[in-house]
Amino acid sequence: MLDIDLDKLIFILDAEYELYQNIYNLAKVKKEVIINREIDQLKEIVKQEEAYLAKTTTLEEKRRKLCNEKPLSEMLDIVDSHYKEKLTSIQDKLLTVFEDLKGINSLNKDLLNISLNLNNMTMNFLTADNKRSTYSKQGMVNSNQGKHTILNHKA
Repeated sequence: MLDIDLDKLIFILDAEYELYQNIYNLAKVKKEVIINREIDQLKEIVKQEEAYLAKTTTLEEKRRKLCNEKPLSEMLDIVDSHYKEKLTSIQDKLLTVFEDLKGINSLNKDLLNISLNLNNMTMNFLTADNKRSTYSKQGMVNSNQGKHTILNHKA
């Protein structure tokens, strides 16, 4: 028979689900923070995410030890129906939150790339050499005009 504390396994999986749900909620807040370009708040969210991820790693290690390194899908094949229902329900919730996280993280990645590209375009515009020519009264190009930029990126 099975020599695993299934109640403890369910407790660990529920705790993991709660942590991933918190990470998902942070990702939704992160989306708004990225859109509003709130860098300090973004740094804070990343720190919170890292703390949650560290906790999930610890819980996952406990789950693996408890299950003798067997994946949850394999555990479902060897437990009785009462526990199988509970474990299947938790597995479904975890899979849903993982898919949701995947989607919001992809969106946040795209938003960050767009923001970075906009920043790069702005910096290129502000630091680009001014190539405009000015003609003198005689119709000749005024050669004593120096390079002008809006920002001095060497400073």
